[in-house]
Amino acid sequence: MANIDEFIRHWLGRLLDYDAGQKRSELVETVSRYLECGRNYDRTAHALNVHRSTLKYRLQRIREVSGHDLGDPDVCFNLQLATRALATLGPSASTVTYRRSNRHDLRGHGMRRAT
Repeated sequence: MANIDEFIRHWLGRLLDYDAGQKRSELVETVSRYLECGRNYDRTAHALNVHRSTLKYRLQRIREVSGHDLGDPDVCFNLQLATRALATLGPSASTVTYRRSNRHDLRGHGMRRAT
């Protein structure tokens, strides 16, 4: 399990930390939905219930904060794997350093744990 936590931290750590420090920042949720929607701006914006320009801004912030190239298929694969692992396993002390509204699941990231 430690290796999975390290993988999640490697790929999402900066975004998780950024989300933890910013009010209304939803970068982890945004990258997760973006990848789940096949990197399609319109479908992602609709899924997140945000304007397309808001999505573009968030994706730029994701690039800046994480340093990841969202145009690289290998990077996208690893990011999607990390977001799915986070959603499936739930937060642990090594991957998530905060809880919004004292919730102990991924709803603080706008993500739901797989059942």
